[in-house]
Amino acid sequence: MKDILTMGRFPLTDDRAEPIDWMVLEEDPEGLLLVTCRVIAGAAFHGEDTGIIWRTSELRRWLNTAFFETAFHAEEQKRILVTPSENKPNFHYRTGADDPTDDRIFLLSYDQAVRCFADDEARKARPTPYGEQHGAWAGIDGCSWWWLRTNARLGDCICRVRDLGSISVDGIVCTASGGVRPAMRIARP
Repeated sequence: MKDILTMGRFPLTDDRAEPIDWMVLEEDPEGLLLVTCRVIAGAAFHGEDTGIIWRTSELRRWLNTAFFETAFHAEEQKRILVTPSENKPNFHYRTGADDPTDDRIFLLSYDQAVRCFADDEARKARPTPYGEQHGAWAGIDGCSWWWLRTNARLGDCICRVRDLGSISVDGIVCTASGGVRPAMRIARP
């Protein structure tokens, strides 16, 4: 069982901001890698069905501006580390390499989704009621699929974690029902 931390506020059950629970995925001397325990929103990776990469995606812009600025107060923002991210080509297809990015809030990469979770079951995530009401799709068992930041097999696809926890390479970037599980690295207290 992974450790859980609470940090920031975002609408979870209705339009009122509530504390966000984060799962600790990795620890190192500098800090902790966290991902939200639940899918907190539904959103397209990018608004247009075009060849897009993480660096220029609308979802990256939203996470690092509107979400970062409204979900965290000033002291919390100081704890969130700027994280350099290698955006490697898709492991299976060797396509879609992207330039490195520096983000405070980001999506997990394909490699992180494999390395940080023991198996498909561990990757499964349910949407918050607010997330489901605002676009996050929920399957028969109540779990959502959620975006990763790694480009996939086609120019208009991004990797995603399916509702059953397996990783897929067929996330169409303009699909608004994509689940959002923000990730971040924070400094140790």
